[in-house]
Amino acid sequence: MSYKERKELYSKIENLRGFPLITYVTSIRPLASGSMSVDVIPSIIKQVEAVSPEANEVDFLIISNGGDPIAALRIINILRERFERINVLLPYVAYSAATVLALGANKILMHPYSNLGPVDPQITINKNGQTQGFSSEDVKNYIDFLKDDAGITDQANISTALDALTKEVGALSIGFSKKSQQLTFSLGRRLLEGTMEDKSKVDSVVQALCSSYFHHGYAVSRKEAKRIGLSTVEEPEEKLKNLMWSVWEDFNAEMKCGSDFNPINEALKDADIQKFVNTVDLVKFPEGLDPNAIRQATTNILNSLKPERAPLTTIKNLIASCESSRLCFQIKQLVDVIVWRVPITLAINANVNFRNTGWEAIQ
Repeated sequence: MSYKERKELYSKIENLRGFPLITYVTSIRPLASGSMSVDVIPSIIKQVEAVSPEANEVDFLIISNGGDPIAALRIINILRERFERINVLLPYVAYSAATVLALGANKILMHPYSNLGPVDPQITINKNGQTQGFSSEDVKNYIDFLKDDAGITDQANISTALDALTKEVGALSIGFSKKSQQLTFSLGRRLLEGTMEDKSKVDSVVQALCSSYFHHGYAVSRKEAKRIGLSTVEEPEEKLKNLMWSVWEDFNAEMKCGSDFNPINEALKDADIQKFVNTVDLVKFPEGLDPNAIRQATTNILNSLKPERAPLTTIKNLIASCESSRLCFQIKQLVDVIVWRVPITLAINANVNFRNTGWEAIQ
């Protein structure tokens, strides 16, 4: 459950394959996730520079729910400048921008439990303090619903409905969603044109990934990827398949992807905080004490009480890592938690503060 263990796995994969391996993983843990971003580029460059100059082919292993498609493009461009061939290894999920990155590979080696995903860009807006997400496909489906399902064909009524949509998400947001869709389609086409032998299938593959699925989280399996014409997809041999899965399992254990992140619950695992929570001071009054004296004593005690605060604890979550058998760079999310007890009710409250380490070299 650390880079030390994974480093050994990377060496085994490199010995088996005969190519240098670079790994890029962003956390998929609910409420403690990471995303692909251009801030990884300096780490990618250092990884590339650490590879032997004789190498002309590279394996790139990625696990991610996606992020910035431009980050995917920049990574592929950097790899393409240095290596003649790129193989993308997918042990688990590779959604959205991670799929875009995979499209730039000469080979996509997919574990049976892995998946690609739709590449329709998701636009996030803030509406009355609440976050809303949509894509240009949502706009198109809204119009199709008006015409085909609701039976609205009158142009005036359609215009009224479009005015309502514009007020809901904003005219510029709709335009941006369309531009983002065009960007993704363009990226997919350019990447596939450089890797697929049958150029006639490029547009149909990109079209399928851009608009044929009705949920951004749809899992495109290895068989389905082949069915839509993605001819660069292959099945890894047994030894490689097992090693790829071991890499995922190690990241899964360290990032705790199988459970939601709850900072208070995590803090309560600390021994000092457990002691604080489980210790409650009791006040005993002598038997036979006058009721008025008890009431007065109770009032005096309550007035003197102050909130009890446990020691500050800091939780570290690994949210992104760029690794190889040569170097390791990671981003960790630091979560400061202060727990205190409310007088009288004894309820437990907490204050939580999130901060980020940025990319750091790990020995």
